[in-house]
Amino acid sequence: SSDGGLALTLGASQSATFTGNISAPNLTSGTYTPTLTGVANVASSMANSGRYIRVGNQVIVYNHISVTPTATTTDTSIRITLPIGATLGSTTAATGSGTARSTNDSPVLIIADTVNNEALLYFISSSTSAHGIEYSFAYTIP
Repeated sequence: SSDGGLALTLGASQSATFTGNISAPNLTSGTYTPTLTGVANVASSMANSGRYIRVGNQVIVYNHISVTPTATTTDTSIRITLPIGATLGSTTAATGSGTARSTNDSPVLIIADTVNNEALLYFISSSTSAHGIEYSFAYTIP
């Protein structure tokens, strides 16, 4: 375009392929390793490097962690830091789900922790062994 930016016009049956990194205001992606804080029924936890995508004021996060509960058939919860800080004003400001690799575990629910501005992951433990958990959640940056 005349201002030095990228301009692309395609017809109905045309397509384009871009390679490399593309950046624009409020369009970012990357990796991060969250800090995990046990809230209830957590003996230990381990974070892995996860991924995030920001489009405008929306952020989508996906990762896998390991959580070792202290007791079985008990509500288990752990806080997860955000890759891009945000003030989470209600429990629905962050929402998501996940799956524990053990078939006996309950589904994983993720909501916002409005006190700490972090994601809060819940599940009911089936054992006191380490639970691998795959999860994703989204939140809005106000």
